Amino acid sequence: MFRKYIKPIVLRAITVAAAGALTLAWNTANAQWYAGASLGQSKMKDASSQLIGSSFEDTDTAFKVYGGYQFHRNVGVEFGFINFGTFKASGTFAGQPASDNWKANGINVSAVGTWPLANQFSLLGKLGLTRWSVDDKASVGGVSGAAKENGIDLSLGIGAQYAFAKQWAGRAEYEVFTKVGKESTTGKSDIDVLSIGVVYKF
Repeated sequence: MFRKYIKPIVLRAITVAAAGALTLAWNTANAQWYAGASLGQSKMKDASSQLIGSSFEDTDTAFKVYGGYQFHRNVGVEFGFINFGTFKASGTFAGQPASDNWKANGINVSAVGTWPLANQFSLLGKLGLTRWSVDDKASVGGVSGAAKENGIDLSLGIGAQYAFAKQWAGRAEYEVFTKVGKESTTGKSDIDVLSIGVVYKF
């Protein structure tokens, strides 16, 4: 029962953060808008139980683009798009040749907490919601099928950022995107993403 209250609470927190960011953006001389891009590796945690086959490729290359507003030295809001890549299965299923290709991407909004440790180095924490999209295509014994699903679920992450120039910073992150997919059609799994990227501060 507790779970049904989590999304509204997170959404409310993000909305408050976004409203505060937009309000302060007009009143703060040092508005910290930023944009970034990251590349890394994604992992479908439940590939072996959710994909059809006997051999699994549960990792792929992931990339994301994002932008945000740091309206306080410790608090901000961030929006982005992430491509999780394609996870695959092959081999056999019930004695028949089988294959499965599972593609996913998402649009994310997160509240971001920042803890400066020095002038150039800081730690990050993120909590948000991701609207995911999954496209699954599978075949068993020459019979093919496909399914598409969309949904919204929680995401969270931790990371670190280092400002190597006045307007540029490097970022490393570990994020978890929960319950991506629908178990009865496409299959469902958490997806972990480990990435590095660059951020440009306007």
